[in-house]
Amino acid sequence: MNNSQILLNVNWEKYFDPNNTVLNQYLQYYGDAFLIGVLSDIEEALKNNSPFVILISFTGSDIISMVKKSEYPLVLHKLLRLCEHLEKYELCNEIVRVQKKFYTEKCVIPKNLKEHVSTIIVKQT
Repeated sequence: MNNSQILLNVNWEKYFDPNNTVLNQYLQYYGDAFLIGVLSDIEEALKNNSPFVILISFTGSDIISMVKKSEYPLVLHKLLRLCEHLEKYELCNEIVRVQKKFYTEKCVIPKNLKEHVSTIIVKQT
């Protein structure tokens, strides 16, 4: 990707919908690589305090799916729900580990995300 290229950003949420048939077909062919990659990207972005992360870059096009830092908790939440739906329980455990590591009782969920987040994981002391 050329640094001066203008990229089209598409909504990331549709790629975490258990009813998305295209996603389900993709996961059949590529296994857990997508799910593990998303978790890894978010965890790395959290470690580095990155203002955004590109979750998906479509091969042969200028289309990406970027997530802002304020949306990281929602990505983890939706990824967890998708993995539960797919019965990927080991990956669910890893997602909860990341949630506990980075989001403690001091974590403030932005108002626009509160309606999407049904549970907040807090670090046990």
